[in-house]
Amino acid sequence: MRQFNFNHLHYFHCVASEGSLAQAARRLYISQSTISAQIKELESFLGRRLFNRPPGGGLVLTDAGRRVLEHTTTMFRVSGQLLASFHPELSTPNKVLEVGMVSAASRVFAAHFFLPLFRMGGILPRIHSGNHDELYAALVAHELDLLLSDVRPRDGGADGIEARIIHRVDLVAIGTPSLGKAVKIFPADLGLVPCIGYVASSPTRLDVAQWFHENNLHPPVAAETDDVNMMLEAARAGLCFAVVPRSVASRSVEDGSVVELGTVARGAELSGLYRADETASLANDLIASLIEEFRKA
Repeated sequence: MRQFNFNHLHYFHCVASEGSLAQAARRLYISQSTISAQIKELESFLGRRLFNRPPGGGLVLTDAGRRVLEHTTTMFRVSGQLLASFHPELSTPNKVLEVGMVSAASRVFAAHFFLPLFRMGGILPRIHSGNHDELYAALVAHELDLLLSDVRPRDGGADGIEARIIHRVDLVAIGTPSLGKAVKIFPADLGLVPCIGYVASSPTRLDVAQWFHENNLHPPVAAETDDVNMMLEAARAGLCFAVVPRSVASRSVEDGSVVELGTVARGAELSGLYRADETASLANDLIASLIEEFRKA
């Protein structure tokens, strides 16, 4: 019967976790060439390529590589628990929690709401930013434990992924104080005022378009973006009105540079997505902490 060389699996797991040969070599205090040779031997043993090497550099797990990582993650977690049961003084003080955060969500929801990520005792959060599709694929591939996203989740249970809504924010129309004085009837008086819109890929675009339709509004569109801070600056400069989450506009409303023209709708949603496996309990604990943080705000 063929037997695994567990050194090969250890080197593979380090490379997959670190994302590059160079970082894995620094972590293991060995040369990149040694790690590369070990990975090639494991690929030969399995008869599968575990990493792709794109032209731009770096390493990307293949489907086979993701399957191996799923097993090595479980294997090394169990081996750590076994060691800790006999030698508690050697156990790792912090469990690493791999968290993905969609870049747009970190702009929409004020940063202080995410502080519970840093308050969970015994947990070391490792936060990765990116777009929803990339991070969702990483979650399915067991490269992330939790995904925080403003993209509405798919049907429950798809790909073995569960989701909980953490918070919904009000969308408000904002403009300069002079525009606020000019708008006597909201929202009818905005019909001819230029606005800055959301790009087609933004999950908020549909909410705003529906509100425009319900109120028979057809404002000229000055520009489109998925960056709510750019929308805020455009409104501050008097170039147009903007529809943004209230949390984004709050400080500018407080300092008087913009005013709320009115509430548009319940819009952006922050959801926590996680796999329905052994990581679900920890992910749900963190989601509960985030829900409480938003509730107190």
